[in-house]
Amino acid sequence: MRYSILQLSIAAVICIVIGCGLPAEPLRESITFDYTPSKEAAPGSANVTFAVVGAQPVTPTQQGVTQSLLQAPVPLFEDFASTMTKDFMEVLNARGFGVTGPFETYDKIMHPVKEASDLLLTAQVKFIAEMSGVQIAKRFTVFSSTRYYALQGSATVKCDVTLLLSECLTNEPMWTKSIAMEPFMVTLDSSSAAYSNHELAALATKYGQIQQHPLTGIPLEVFTTQVFPKCPIGVFLQKDNKFHADLGHALEAQYVKILNQIDVYLDPREIAIVKNQAMELRKRKVY
Repeated sequence: MRYSILQLSIAAVICIVIGCGLPAEPLRESITFDYTPSKEAAPGSANVTFAVVGAQPVTPTQQGVTQSLLQAPVPLFEDFASTMTKDFMEVLNARGFGVTGPFETYDKIMHPVKEASDLLLTAQVKFIAEMSGVQIAKRFTVFSSTRYYALQGSATVKCDVTLLLSECLTNEPMWTKSIAMEPFMVTLDSSSAAYSNHELAALATKYGQIQQHPLTGIPLEVFTTQVFPKCPIGVFLQKDNKFHADLGHALEAQYVKILNQIDVYLDPREIAIVKNQAMELRKRKVY
């Protein structure tokens, strides 16, 4: 019995020293966006050549937050857009189109390539995240003056993609198609990550929305309904591996749906009509 009590005492000390009760953070999972076209036409059979410019992430505006803070890159969203560019190439090839690129911007395409291409394809990818449903779940106290806060609630995420086709030599817009996916919710699990009072104080300084105790500087729990709507989703994705995994897997499913719709829109019969209009425009603009 004495040995058992001693074991418990040692375990209690270890728990205090290392912060017993803090959420166990899972390892960060790799998120993979991938799409394989279901059909494959003969190379060049569509008789249209595309120059592809990489998909461009669009930064949404948000009242009360400076644009520079919103422009902080979110790696998960950047991977989504960059992989979409790669899969553009596969879809176009599978449809029988000629393809050059991808190019970083239109200005970086050499003139002979523009002249030899019929149409320019790019896309704008816009993510909108609503964090107002996130609140404090519980508070942990460890062996120090540091307090840790876990979060719970749901983030609502929406992804809109706009396809843009232009006449390649003049960059004159010819055709647009919008793909608006239904918003989806991802839950923050209060057992997966913890934020120290120092981290929350830093968020207060950066976003100006956390109320703190005037003497101790410790964040007041009433801040929960005020800070998160203003805090970009990238802050939580960087900290919370489970949230990153759950949102990533949800986006993987969204990605396939979006590419399926892009495949439908890039029907060679419709693109042939756009090409003819583009060639007429090119004649008027150039000569």
